[in-house]
Amino acid sequence: EEEQGAMHVGKRLHSEIPPERWCVTRQDLLELRREVRRAVQEGRVVPTAADDFDPSDNQAGPNLYTVVEQHIKPATVGTRASWAVERHLDGLDC
Repeated sequence: EEEQGAMHVGKRLHSEIPPERWCVTRQDLLELRREVRRAVQEGRVVPTAADDFDPSDNQAGPNLYTVVEQHIKPATVGTRASWAVERHLDGLDC
């Protein structure tokens, strides 16, 4: 029941915040890079057949599809809100 309520949070937020405000900042992207780097180091984001990145390469990491599947989706599954909306609960001008 609690999980169902949490999942409705994302739906509610996306209905209240117009799509043109589902934005992120450069600082958000820099933080995402740090989060993904940490997730790679901890083995939570790993190479796949479609994205055989080198976990030790700090310049070229996983592609965006891998980041979304292995990092963003797990991080937002509880609310089903987008990563941008979870970072800026009132929305953000683009």
